[in-house]
Formats: sequence, C-alpha cells, structure tokens
Amino acid sequence: MTWRIIFTCLFVLTVPLHPLFGDEKDEFDDLYDVLMVRHALNGVAFGENEITPMIFKFSAFPFDDATYPRLRAALDGFKLGEIEKFSVEQRAMLQRQVWAIFDATTPSRFVTRRPHEKRRNAVRQQLADLIRSLALKKSEILSLPHTLRATVEAKKYPTRFDLDKPTSPFLPSELSEDSSAWMCFGRSGSPVTFHASESGWRSVFFQFIRLPNGRVATIDYIDDWKKDDVFPVGTQVALIEKAFLVSDEGEIVLSPMTVGVQLRAYRNVEQHIRDAGTATQCVAEFISRPWDYMRGDALMVAVRPTDHRLKVLMTGGKHDVLELVHDPKTSAVLRLKQCMNCHGGAGTNSLGDVVVPRGKLKTLQQRSQTEITEATMNAKRADDAWKLLRNAWNKGTR
Repeated sequence: MTWRIIFTCLFVLTVPLHPLFGDEKDEFDDLYDVLMVRHALNGVAFGENEITPMIFKFSAFPFDDATYPRLRAALDGFKLGEIEKFSVEQRAMLQRQVWAIFDATTPSRFVTRRPHEKRRNAVRQQLADLIRSLALKKSEILSLPHTLRATVEAKKYPTRFDLDKPTSPFLPSELSEDSSAWMCFGRSGSPVTFHASESGWRSVFFQFIRLPNGRVATIDYIDDWKKDDVFPVGTQVALIEKAFLVSDEGEIVLSPMTVGVQLRAYRNVEQHIRDAGTATQCVAEFISRPWDYMRGDALMVAVRPTDHRLKVLMTGGKHDVLELVHDPKTSAVLRLKQCMNCHGGAGTNSLGDVVVPRGKLKTLQQRSQTEITEATMNAKRADDAWKLLRNAWNKGTR
C-alpha cells in the first residue's frame, strides 16, 4: 500500500499582541496581525512571532469567514504611498509574510476542493501590488542585518556542544565559513532540499557536516562517502535557513536574514533514537523572531527545552489542527525533539536529505552555497506561484 506521512511543525507562541512601536497600532500592525496571528477553536492565539504565516495546503486561513473580512479591511487600509515611512527591516519582514499569503492564492494541480477559491482570486492582485510596493532595492536587501553573524559575535551561547547536556544550546562561531571544518553537502542529484520545497522555495536551506578531527577529515569523509561509512562520535550537522526577498526589479534575492539554525551533535552513532533517546544526539535550534528583528534586534534566540510546536499530521496535506482541534495544545510536542521524526536514525541513516523514501540512499557530496542558492531560485522561478506573481506584478501600478 502506498502511503506518505509528513510532519509539518510550527512554533507555538501565545504571548499578547503588541504594536511595533508606541502604544497605538497602525496599518502595519493591523495587517501583520491578520497574516500572522491565528486563533484555535477555543480562541487561543498562536503564531504572532513565527517566521512565516501558519498556513498549509488545505488551510482555509486567512480566507475563512472569520479572517477574510479582516484581511480585506487591512489590505484596503494599508496606504501604499506611505510605505517609505517604514524601516527596511519592517518592509522586508512584511513582504516575506505577504509573499507566503500570495502563494496560497495560487491554483494547485495537486490540491482539489481547496476552500474559498473565489476569495483567493479576489485578493491576488492586491497582494501582488503590496509585495511590489514593499520591495527594497537589491543593495538595501544585501545591507539588511546579518542575523547569524550578529548572534555569533554577541557570544551569548557556547560555541561547543556538551556531550553531557544534550539539550543545551550551542552555536559554533565558524559555522558556514568557507575555510572552516563545516562542509556544505547535499545529494548528487538536485541540491535543493525537501525543506525548501515545503517552504515554497521562499527560503534556501544549507546542510553542513563537521567531523571531530577537523576540515581535512570532513572533506575526506564526504569525498569517499559510502553507505556503510559511519562517522565518529562527536560529528556535528547543521541546517541553516536563509530568506529570499523580492527586489524592486522583481528579482529573487538572497538576503542576509538567517531565519533558523538547527544543530545536532552525535553522542552515539550506532543506535536509533527510539532505542537510545537523548543518548543519541545533542540538539540545538535558533530562530529569528520577526518582532525583535523589526525593532532593530538582529540576534537570534535559542529554543528552550520546554518550548513546544504544534504537530500537524498531514496525509496529502489535508489537515490543519487549528481548524479541526478545539485545544491544539493537545497536539503539541517538544520542539527540540521534533527533528528526530526524520533524523532519529543511526549514523548516516539520520542525515535525512540523503535518505529518500523507501530507504534508498543517494550519494552525498560537497555542494557550494552558491549552487544550492541558484538551484533553489530556479525551482522557485519554475513554480506556478512565481509565474503568477510575475504576471500580477507587471499588471499592477504603484
């Protein structure tokens, strides 16, 4: 029997809403709240500080009966001619969120009977006009705060993992540097990861590996990689997500905004996590919180061992727990354990993007960040959502 189960995870945040600056909300806050804040059936709010809107293939949000009138009012009330008064950080972050909503208006060849198609069609041009009006020059995008670098330079977190503290945050200072022992890797076929396709190719994902004996040992391991070559205890892997933005010329540009970093260090390379639990891997995760970023704080924050995510079980993408479950917290799981749904295998079987459905192993090899970025951009350019945005972009006027 053919089956496919995907776990899509979202960070749970239930803090009260606050305007970005001052005591009074403006049109920016109104629109941001509509896009980012979702309410469960019991009225509890989630997602204000998520990195993207909490929306899935079959979600009614934000086109549902309760949200859609607020979306239309917020879009109508947003004064395009006054966008220059907002900071570049605000414009970048809002464009990223509006882009996600725009993509949700795209007709899908794989999703039938999606709710509220007429409403999606009705706001598509307005969303495209807003994306275009929020767009920064390429030079402005490239000058945005470098969140990962700023966090490393702040020296708030240990740079080495502690084998005796599997959930303590650690952030290597040399992570993603070209001359370090951290080597970027990927499959021998397309270097675009599963994570990138799940995010609608609005982000690029880089995978890194570091063996404990340093750069030469790591390079040799990748160059001679075979299925049965188990890396040593102390090996580390990382997944870095960086955000794309759309420039004022309608180009996809890789921004300096690292929105997430996930790290794992191996304490055991012989056992599956279901057999050894936290004795297998040390895990750390860092996220860029949008409200902090828009207030001028570029530092990423470490996910705490007590932080949870909503777990959305998707069979063909049909379920949205916020629309189906009265108390979504019953579906919450510890965030730092969630990676192990895909990466809990022993040794090389935990590398995730190398292990594909049915257990067939692909070849692991070095990949440059440049080629991964370009391949992800090309995937987005070939996406129906991007073609639809380009058409609407050209039709619109400022």
